[in-house]
Amino acid sequence: MALVKAAGLVLAFPSDDLVLPSLWEAAIGDPEVTVFERDKRTGKRVLTREITHVWTLKNRLGEERRACVGKHVRGRLVLIAPGLVPALYALTDRAGRPDDFQELDELSPLERDLAEALLESGPQTGPELRLLVGALDAKPSKRALESLQRSFVVTQAGEQEQDAGWDAAVFDLVARRYGSRLRRLPAAEDARAELVAVVLRGGDEISAADAAAIFGFTQKEASAILDRLADEGRAVRRDDGETPLWLGSTTELAAQRSGG
Repeated sequence: MALVKAAGLVLAFPSDDLVLPSLWEAAIGDPEVTVFERDKRTGKRVLTREITHVWTLKNRLGEERRACVGKHVRGRLVLIAPGLVPALYALTDRAGRPDDFQELDELSPLERDLAEALLESGPQTGPELRLLVGALDAKPSKRALESLQRSFVVTQAGEQEQDAGWDAAVFDLVARRYGSRLRRLPAAEDARAELVAVVLRGGDEISAADAAAIFGFTQKEASAILDRLADEGRAVRRDDGETPLWLGSTTELAAQRSGG
């Protein structure tokens, strides 16, 4: 989808506390998300056509590798342009190999087992992974997979139909699915600047707090990054209010919108 390519980082659904565009608003227009409605024939509660459309679009983009999809930013479901994956991966301080998660001391035993199962068996659905690691309870596995997405170890690769119930998400290792893009990672400092520059693509003014909220930086770190972008001519700083604000420079925004 053109939005993901142009914006770089897109929420699946709108959020009041993250200044990022959303797939929902681009596809539906209305910022209010309606998940369920009543079927006029049966009276049962069903998914709205709008939520089904956005969910299907999200899955297709992830399956086709046109976006890296998962709960990768502050635990929110996002779509990341493939070209931006190296910048996010650089912040993990890992090498970019499918097995680099093995160096992480902070993984729980279940998280490690799930990642090892993916490494050995290839992409799997959540239920398949639970069988592989012998986890009977779905809830701990779901939490572990969400944690692995937040740490950018695991990503989503579409969904697979099940014999009963909802379709199941397919999971894969980020470094295997996007391995060709991770052979040369940017320096962490440059990666942070690239990520914050992406937020400025929306054309709206942002504060250091806005940038910090998205990427988990401190406001001091975010302010320094924004000032760096201003020094490089990639942002403009405004100090005419109580809080400094930054926006993308005219040159930078024109280049982004023309695909440059």
